[in-house]
Amino acid sequence: MGHHAGDKLLQMVSARLHDFAAEGILARWGGDEFVLLSRGVTKQDSAPVMAQKMLDTLRQRFEIDGLDVFVSASIGVSFYPEDGLSSETVLERAGTAMYRIKKDGGNHFGFYSAESSVVWTRDQLELERELRAAIKNDELQVLFQPIVNAQTHRIARIEALVRWLHPKRGYLSPSEFIPLAEDIGQIEALGEIVLRTSCAAAYKLMQLGYPVNVSVNVNPRQLLNPQFPQTIVQVLRDTGLPAKSLILEITESAIVNDMERVSRVLEEIKRLEILIALDDFGTGYSSLTLLRELPIDILKIDKSFVRTLDQNRNDLKIVQAIIGLGKNLGLAVIAEGVETERQVKLLLQHACYFHQGFYFSRPIPYEALYELMQHKLH
Repeated sequence: MGHHAGDKLLQMVSARLHDFAAEGILARWGGDEFVLLSRGVTKQDSAPVMAQKMLDTLRQRFEIDGLDVFVSASIGVSFYPEDGLSSETVLERAGTAMYRIKKDGGNHFGFYSAESSVVWTRDQLELERELRAAIKNDELQVLFQPIVNAQTHRIARIEALVRWLHPKRGYLSPSEFIPLAEDIGQIEALGEIVLRTSCAAAYKLMQLGYPVNVSVNVNPRQLLNPQFPQTIVQVLRDTGLPAKSLILEITESAIVNDMERVSRVLEEIKRLEILIALDDFGTGYSSLTLLRELPIDILKIDKSFVRTLDQNRNDLKIVQAIIGLGKNLGLAVIAEGVETERQVKLLLQHACYFHQGFYFSRPIPYEALYELMQHKLH
C-alpha cells in the first residue's frame, strides 16, 4: 500500500498506545518499534494486565484508505533495577524479551529472564546447526496423509507433511522448525526436498497402479521467488510425475503480503496444469478477495470449523456456506480435521465428499500408505 499507508498506520498505532502512557513516556524507537516507559508497574499484577490490553488494542481493525488492515505485536518487558542499573541495559533486555516472543510466533508478551535468555540463545544456535545438517544430509521425513472420497472410501489424494525426527527431542512438527528454517535462509532448500520426495512417491504409486494427486505445502518465501516455477518443472522432469498430478497448497498468509507478485508466480504455475489449493480457508480476513484474484482450484475448509461441526450451529452454517461457495465457483472442496463418523455424515449430507483427518488416517510413511491404498477406508 506504499509508504504513505505505512506512516498512517504508525500514527494510528501511536494514538492507540497513547492511552497507556498516562503516567509515563511513549516513544517511537525506530521502524515499527515503540517503547513505553512506565512508573509503578509490577511483574505480578499490573504489567501482564497492561501488556495484554495493549495486544488486544492493537489487534482491533485499522482502516487505511478504505481498506481494513490488521496487525499484531510482540511485547518484551524489563524492570529497573532488577534487570539492569542503566537505561541502556534495561532497554536492551526488554528488546531481548521481545525478540524471544517474536521468534515464538509473536502476538504475545514476555518478561526478560537471564536464565531463559541464555538457554534460549544457546538452544537456538544448537537447533540451527542441527537443522542445517538435517537438511543437508536429507534427514527430514516426509509423511503422507490420505484425502479420502468419503462416498467410495477410496484415497483420492494425499498431502505431504514434513517431520523432523530429532535425535534428542523426538518428532518435531513443522511449527517447531519451519520458522527457524525461514530465519536461517534454509526454507527453499527444505521446500525442494519435500517437493521432490512427494513427487517421487506419487510417481511410484502411479507406476504401481494407484494414481493419486499429491498435495505439497508451499512456503511464502518459495512463492515470492521468481525461480520457483522453474524448480517445479525440474522436479517434475526428474521424478517423471505428470504436472496435473501435483497440487500446491498455499495459505492466505503466504499471499496477502504481496498479492501482485504471488499472483504472477501462481499464473505461471497454473499454465503448467498444476492445481492450486487454498489451505485453512475461512480463517483469514481476505479469503473472498483471494478467490476473485487468484487461480484457485481447491478450497480446504479449516479444521477449526470442522472440529465442532456437530456441536456448533454457526460452524455448520459456515461450512455449508464454504461448500456452496466452492460449488458455485466450480472448485473442489476438502474438509480438514475430520475425526468422527458424525462429522463424516454431516459433511456428506451437505455435499462435501473429500475428507482428510484422523478418522481416516494419521500422516504415515510411504510404505504404510502403499498398504493403505490397497484397502477401502472405514
